[in-house]
Parts: sequence; C-alpha cells; structure tokens
Amino acid sequence: MPAYRKPALNFTLLLILLFILPHVVQAQREQVLLQEIIQTYQVIAEAYTKGANTTSLTAQLNQIIDTVLNKKKTTTDTYTITLQLVNIREEARKLGEEAQNAAFWNNILLALTVIAVASTVAGIYYLLFTKRKIWEIWLKLRRDNTIIVRKKKAKRSSMLLDEEVQAVLAAIIIVIIVFATTQYFTAGRVVEPFSELGLLGEKMKIGDYPTNLIEGEEAKVYIYVGNHMGKPMLYQIQAKLGNKTTPIDPAPIQPFWTHYLVLEHNQTTIIPLHFTINQTGTHRLIVELWAYNQTTGTIQYHHRWVQLWINVTPLLKP
Repeated sequence: MPAYRKPALNFTLLLILLFILPHVVQAQREQVLLQEIIQTYQVIAEAYTKGANTTSLTAQLNQIIDTVLNKKKTTTDTYTITLQLVNIREEARKLGEEAQNAAFWNNILLALTVIAVASTVAGIYYLLFTKRKIWEIWLKLRRDNTIIVRKKKAKRSSMLLDEEVQAVLAAIIIVIIVFATTQYFTAGRVVEPFSELGLLGEKMKIGDYPTNLIEGEEAKVYIYVGNHMGKPMLYQIQAKLGNKTTPIDPAPIQPFWTHYLVLEHNQTTIIPLHFTINQTGTHRLIVELWAYNQTTGTIQYHHRWVQLWINVTPLLKP
C-alpha cells in the first residue's frame, strides 16, 4: 500500500510547487524592482534638492512604478526595467550636478552684487552726510538762485543733518539689503510641510459616495493625494475593508489594494479605485497614506487616513 501512496504524494507536492512557484518568483521580482525604484527615487529627490528640474524623470519613474507595482505586468523584462532605472539615475545625477554648479555661481554673483550695492550705498551715505557733500550738490543745482541772509538764526536745523535721521536711514538701508538676501536663500522652502489625502465620489467630487451596495456589486471611488512636503515623495496608498470594531490610524489588517506613486512638491493626483464586497452587512472602507522614510529606509505610515461606511444588502435571486 505505501508503494502506491508515495508516487501520488510526490505528484501532489509537485502540483503544489508548480502552482506556488510562479507566485514566489513574481513576489521576489517585485521586491527586487521595488528596491531599484526606491534607489532611483532617492537619486531624483537629491537632484531636486540641489535645484534640478526633475519633472520628466519623475514621470518616467511613475510609468515604471505603474507597470511593475500597480498593474503587476509580468511580461515586461526585468533586465529592461532595471536598465531604464539605471539610466534615470544617471540622468538625475547629471542634472543635480549641473544645478549645484549653477547654484554655486549664482550665489557667488549674488554675494558680489550685495557687496557692490552695499559699498555703493555706504559710499553715497559717507559723501552726502559724513563729508557734507550734499550741500555742494545743493549749491550747484541752485547756483542761479538768489541767496538771502536771515536776520535771525533759524530755530530748527535741516532734517538731513540730524544724526538721528541719518541713523534711521542707515538702518533702513541695512534692513532692505538683509531682507532681499534672506528672501533669495529662503525662497521655495516650506515652513509647515504636509500631505493631503481625500476620498471622492463617482463624479470625482466630494459626495455621491457608494454607501449602499448590493452583494457583489462593483463600487467606484477616487483617491485624491497632494504633496506639499517641499520635496518629492514616494507614496504608497493602502485600501482596507474593516467593520465597526476595526482599529484605525493605522488599521491592523491587510490591504486588498495598494498603489505606489511619486509626487513632486505642490503636485496632486487623483487615482480611481474599483472594488466589490461579497459579504452583507456594514463595512468600513479605510484608505491610508504611507510614505518612504529616507532616514529609516522603509515605507511607513504617514498619519493620513479617510474612511467610508458602506451598507451591503443581499442579492435578490429570482
């Protein structure tokens, strides 16, 4: 009897391996490409920080992300995708170096301009007020006028000769120069960085949500994501189905849908989400925003979530 069971058992194990192996290989492939994508994102983010225009590179990276991670197309060659990512990284490094060099010479030019302006203003101030050259200029401009000698000494002196007025003028000039220089170096910096996450209805507006469904009916919503973090962000969106007792922020359940994308600063996007619920009752659609943390090197919960309560009724059979 055991002699007949052994071949049958081996055949069953072989079938199981043949069924599981493609999924294991696909999971490993996605993990390897995810690391390549993260590395490419980091290089793009670094180039952006240096002042490079990385919009085109971000769009190319999102195309690869959509193919590999979102749509999970297995027909695309891994070597080809890896080569594309390498090319994007090389282009990002090149743009970053060019932007860094341009920023260096711009700063040098700005410093020279500030020095020249400050020196000119200081020289004019010295000649006009310290050396009293302003009266020589005044006399040359009004040399054709008749000079009348006062019988009595004037009770007030000219405001231009008042030391307090001169000090105030000097302070105003210094403040203007410092303010202009500070504005140049702080331009583009985000004081309070934040990300946006919203849930839109079938008409891509707030409202008109599919709150009542029939068992097995397909529902459609849209997810709004906005980046105002001051740098490109690699986001992961997770959609989960829970109930009244499911904890949130984040929900400790596996997502039924994930979506990756890279958004540059001040960039927004809207993503469609289709789903069905095959169980009656009250359900809770939970959408969470996760992001790649460059410090830890992992994708972490970004403390943004939205939810939608859905009532599912049974399908009436004829």
